[in-house]
Amino acid sequence: MGFDHAPEARPESATPAPVEPAEAEPRGPLPSLDGATKLKTRKPSAETTFRVLFNEQMDLTALADSKANMMIQINGLITSIMLASSSIILEARPWLRLPCASLASTALISIVFAVLAARPKLNKPATVTLEDIQSGRANILFFGNFGRLDEAAFATGMREMFNDDERVYLTMSRHIHGLGRVLLGKFRLLRISYSVFLVGLFLSGALFLIGLLVSSLAS
Repeated sequence: MGFDHAPEARPESATPAPVEPAEAEPRGPLPSLDGATKLKTRKPSAETTFRVLFNEQMDLTALADSKANMMIQINGLITSIMLASSSIILEARPWLRLPCASLASTALISIVFAVLAARPKLNKPATVTLEDIQSGRANILFFGNFGRLDEAAFATGMREMFNDDERVYLTMSRHIHGLGRVLLGKFRLLRISYSVFLVGLFLSGALFLIGLLVSSLAS
């Protein structure tokens, strides 16, 4: 006679519990700012912000340098023409002395501020050590600092920075802030250069018209 066999019960497959990623342990004291929030993991939004800010700083720096070069070229051309033809013009028309002097002074002052805006500025210490990088007294992303380190110290400093996300974000923040301060100084000098050029050009034109009117009435 046949026996009915009950189907064997199969054990249900156990679903493994999700494993939470372990947080990275801090790597020692960091040169953090007062009240700064510590970032323990990399955030794409922060990295995108840094990338956008850095590209914007580079574009503005290139714009400032191009404006400074334009002012140097324009005022250099004016100065060259004035020096080449000053003797001939002044002998033929003495009333042009004041307008020519005003225009030459304008070009000279404007070109000085434009050169100051385009001039590289390195007001950092002559020597930089790995201890300066680790303590935060120097920025390893600034060429004026890491260019004074030897290759081994630079590699060690970069490795220590990449081992700690908070230090990466803090170093990038300091680097972008330093670029912004340099850029602010450039645009201040450029504003002075353009303002002097505009005012001096207007004053020279007014003196030219006044001199021409006086010479016409005198003759």
